[in-house]
Amino acid sequence: MMVMPFVTFGRTELFSEHAYFDIDNEFTAHQGTASLIAAGKRRIALIDGDRRYMFVRQRRRGYEKALHEAGLEMDETLIRHINVDADLARTAAAELAGAGADGFVCVNELAFLGARAGARAALGENFGSVGFSMRAGTNLADYIGTPAPLLFAFRGGMEPGRSASQAD
Repeated sequence: MMVMPFVTFGRTELFSEHAYFDIDNEFTAHQGTASLIAAGKRRIALIDGDRRYMFVRQRRRGYEKALHEAGLEMDETLIRHINVDADLARTAAAELAGAGADGFVCVNELAFLGARAGARAALGENFGSVGFSMRAGTNLADYIGTPAPLLFAFRGGMEPGRSASQAD
């Protein structure tokens, strides 16, 4: 019997031991939510993907944990699970901002751009009071004049894969 070493890109909820490369989704959502709380935001929305995916459930755990640690109630009405693209994020954010969301945890650049546009459309002059956090692979927020902390610098899949495959 031949044993083939392997590394996966991403994790599963399975308990089989194996090497993997992944983002700590729970930590990044916790970090983003906590940064908004530290900035004085109290009605923080989460715009995320399909809850069937493990990484979406991990991010939700991080979001909920940060709220709990700050003594804030988790409000289901502030969470939107969408097919993450800018148009759907814009629609979700406009609705959430209209309902009083004062911060948005954005899971990527598309969600951030859509959320920013939606909050701006819903709030007009009051848009500047809204906070954003973004897990991203770019410094996009630096170019559009919205304070959004860069929470995670993600390298593309090729370099980590090469490194993992060459490890002893």
